[in-house]
Amino acid sequence: MARPLNTEQTEVPISPLGLAAVAQGANNDPELQALVLEFLKDELKKRKEEKERRRALALSAAEAAREQMESIRARQESCTHRDQANNTRLAGQKLSNGQVCLVCQFCAKEFFLPPEKGQEAPPRELMPNSDRIGG
Repeated sequence: MARPLNTEQTEVPISPLGLAAVAQGANNDPELQALVLEFLKDELKKRKEEKERRRALALSAAEAAREQMESIRARQESCTHRDQANNTRLAGQKLSNGQVCLVCQFCAKEFFLPPEKGQEAPPRELMPNSDRIGG
């Protein structure tokens, strides 16, 4: 008993170089050449669209990261580093290099004692008691 023919079309990946070889062998068949040319144009269009989509996605991710950094900076600048009872929100620990790292427990801004280049020292009035500094 013969099996019925499969009428569903399945997509078979064809390399552009393979198509170019087919097109060269089909010098006398303009329909085949047109078909190969159309396929190559579609592939080129798909690749350009994918490249543009990736570029837009990368730009979007960079913009989102910039906005997040700006939001964090604004929150840290507006923070008083004090709670409702006017107590300091700074706590931290002593690092292996001898520095004390203090972090605001509300906005996560970091302070260092003694500060190195690019680091900020905490205001004296915000220094926590020694029981809030570990290490």
